[in-house]
Amino acid sequence: MAIAATAGELPVGETKPWRVEHVLPVENGHGEVRVLREFDNALATCREFAFSVIAGEKPGAAADWFVASICKDQDGWKWAAAEPAVERWGTLQ
Repeated sequence: MAIAATAGELPVGETKPWRVEHVLPVENGHGEVRVLREFDNALATCREFAFSVIAGEKPGAAADWFVASICKDQDGWKWAAAEPAVERWGTLQ
């Protein structure tokens, strides 16, 4: 939810950090979200965005980038599609 929520609150073209920290250090993560575009389809307003997942906390740590989509419904922004498969991200969704 952290990544989708961050992408939903940003204006198109903006970048913002995201972070998930659990009491137990399982599935923690951080990186950046960059909203690429917003578009309407017959069902909803959607956004395409890029997000990074940074490996560790050390300065200069490697970052992998992914592209995903969210769409807005009455309850807010929800994942529409993600690559790699959303299951891989567990609680980072």
